[in-house]
Amino acid sequence: MTGLWRWPVSLAAFAAILAVPVVNWYAARDHADAGTLRWCVVAKRPVVRGARIADEDVGLTMRRLSADTCVADIRRVKGKYASAQLDAGKLVSSGNIVDLAPAAVPANGAAVPIEVKSEHAASVQPGTRLIFVREKDKRTTTIPARSGKGAKRKLRGLEVISVAVSGKDGAVTTLMVAVEASDISLIPALATGQWRPVIISNP
Repeated sequence: MTGLWRWPVSLAAFAAILAVPVVNWYAARDHADAGTLRWCVVAKRPVVRGARIADEDVGLTMRRLSADTCVADIRRVKGKYASAQLDAGKLVSSGNIVDLAPAAVPANGAAVPIEVKSEHAASVQPGTRLIFVREKDKRTTTIPARSGKGAKRKLRGLEVISVAVSGKDGAVTTLMVAVEASDISLIPALATGQWRPVIISNP
């Protein structure tokens, strides 16, 4: 009689042993579907498109993702520009950041990069309107030139799209400026020689 009772107990124990790998398989499958824990850069506050991303704009968080869809190194993000609106809590991907601020190029115009000395661009920011001045052979050249005559002459200026300090040489800064269609002829001159930016107005 005792032997008859042992069979159900033994079968129950055997079934329990078989159940362990089955349960583990389901758990592993669910874990794989949920993804892998990854470090991700996240926006701590809203960052508008075209804005330069500052230290206080982003932080690190851990998220379970099924693919490597976020930037893990915060150093890759700081100092870059947002190519799209970043809402608070949004994970930052490589497609959300660019080296130069995005902006609409003027109709039939162009966006032109101009290298200047960083010390001359300390107060320049996106939206700044400025002119470029060059002194050579005791002659001062201004781009764009003053418009109008006499006391009514005024400076139109070019609008700055983005400001980026060179990663190789901190003494050099690249200013991306919007050149209107009417000023396209100025581009060859801006591409040569050393120019000094002079601010007309700041946003």
